[in-house]
Amino acid sequence: MIKRTAAALTVLAVALGLVFYAQVRDGYELPAISADVSVQQLHVNFADEIAAVKQAANPEAAARFSGEAESITKDNAPVAYAYALSLTDHPDKQIGYLQAAVKADPDNMVYSNALRLKMGQANQTEALIAWLERQVPQTREIRLQKALAYVDMLQQKNVGTATLGKRSALSIRELDLILQTEPYDWTAHYARGLNNLYWPIGLERIDSAIQDLGFCVAAYELADNKTFAFWPLAYEAYGDALVKKGEASAGYAVWQDGYRKFPDSAELKKRVEAGEEGAIELVTAERGMDSFMRPKPELTDLSMIWEQSLGR
Repeated sequence: MIKRTAAALTVLAVALGLVFYAQVRDGYELPAISADVSVQQLHVNFADEIAAVKQAANPEAAARFSGEAESITKDNAPVAYAYALSLTDHPDKQIGYLQAAVKADPDNMVYSNALRLKMGQANQTEALIAWLERQVPQTREIRLQKALAYVDMLQQKNVGTATLGKRSALSIRELDLILQTEPYDWTAHYARGLNNLYWPIGLERIDSAIQDLGFCVAAYELADNKTFAFWPLAYEAYGDALVKKGEASAGYAVWQDGYRKFPDSAELKKRVEAGEEGAIELVTAERGMDSFMRPKPELTDLSMIWEQSLGR
């Protein structure tokens, strides 16, 4: 079974120019990433987002902004963001201020992530996508938010499989566009891997999930940011993908390795405690096996990356 996984990962290695060899780690395989790939190319440094939320977290931040949405600039966007969050009784006005913050600083995902979630709560996800395409440059950060917005739309009930499949494909299209110019973008690989993880095994999307999620786990050794909030999620998802493919032993080994690195992860602990014999049942319940499984709604919320810096 490990040989089958190696074959799938080789496809990704060739596509990305990775130096591939059969790298076995405690019972599972990963692609090897070329030493020429820089940490910056992974895009797992969210220093600008962390700086913005720290500034916005100041209890007096909201009070320091007294202008209209049109007066928001990149420099005052953090306090304007804090002000926007205080407008809980005025959702339309809140969305307007968040849109202005995104226009002022489209590369900072604190604002675009919050806007996507707020417009989603107001059943305005399609309007959000249209607004992003009209109003802001199509940077990697904006494309990522569009991709996640299409995933958010998978939550809608009474929608046929064909429509769900189209939305997933549109999400992957945005991620593909990111990876065309940023082939090592970690978050794009992770989002694309999850996009393929929840579909019936018969649709044969699981190999694509394994390719992307295997890259995400392999990148851990290269990155200097070992506290990145999504590392344990990558081990969780990669192990799940291997189990879903029928490689329970390798998937369980991934969970074990991840749990050794991240002993505070409740999800990895649950998987390790389930044991290899309980792996298939757990993954079927969490990710689906023979039918489409809707991802958990909170899966697309990126705020845990920067909220971690506030000790939340």
